[in-house]
Amino acid sequence: MDSVTQQPEGIAFSPAILLKLCTIHEHRGAEELACARNPEALDDYREATMFQSALAATRMEGMTIGDTRLRCLAREEAEPQSPAERFAMGYLYVWGLIEQRYASIRLSPGTIQQLHRDMLWYEKAEDTGEWKDETETPAAIRDLCREYQAAKRSKDGIPMQSIFVFYRAFTSIAPFDRYNTSCANLLLLLLLCQEGYTVGLHVSLDVALESNKRKLGNAAKKSKEHAGDETYAIRMLETLLACYETQTEYLQRMGKRVSNEARIRAYFDQIEEPVTKRAIMDANPSMSQKTVERILQKMQDEGAIRKIGAARATRYKRR
Repeated sequence: MDSVTQQPEGIAFSPAILLKLCTIHEHRGAEELACARNPEALDDYREATMFQSALAATRMEGMTIGDTRLRCLAREEAEPQSPAERFAMGYLYVWGLIEQRYASIRLSPGTIQQLHRDMLWYEKAEDTGEWKDETETPAAIRDLCREYQAAKRSKDGIPMQSIFVFYRAFTSIAPFDRYNTSCANLLLLLLLCQEGYTVGLHVSLDVALESNKRKLGNAAKKSKEHAGDETYAIRMLETLLACYETQTEYLQRMGKRVSNEARIRAYFDQIEEPVTKRAIMDANPSMSQKTVERILQKMQDEGAIRKIGAARATRYKRR
């Protein structure tokens, strides 16, 4: 298992890695400046990011649920029925918990077990939060948490280095019988937020990790087989950098006067599943129904979106 208190395989301080770190910090600086001027600058993106994250996490666990259905469940208009619905609702809950309380959550084996238990609360299963065995796994997770805390106290380490090594080691240990990837991704969000990298609250880390799943898997294997290989570190940094680049686009867009049409187009950029006109209007409450309909028709004519179904079953999906 990698040690987070030492320079591990695949997490080297090469010029290539330092360049990506510097670029990420430039984006983070832009975020801090924008939020200093307007503390609520990115708040509008949090809800969409939360739902995108739950949808991506569900897909990565081999299940599917629609955006419209998940929002219906979140509004308590229905009860979760399928395993996918119960999992997605639990993921939403823990994501929201991290968003609100990340500064006060202390990393420990007990915390990890509680997050897993909360994530699967809707399942009412007996194995939630239980390690896959009673000997090796508890010791491995305890050591991993201790090493991470020691690395945080060290003056020589780079926080992101320690986070990435923790993430990779956790997925390697796979401490639970199921849903280890989802638990690891939530822990990644938590630890990044605690170190000031809050981009995952405005741009979905889960979507980015899902997009790079194969590359990250191959990179982890390569870094494990070849000492000093940087591939895994580079892929993780690229994943995080992509999130920051998207966030910077949001900030730049907000710095300009945004038309109703631009707002609807930006809304579809954040939504993957087909959505109803009602959902679009709920997300843009300042627009009239006639304005929304006019923009939707224009986007259909351009081929930017397509209409699915008819009458009350009508949905709109980005092409």
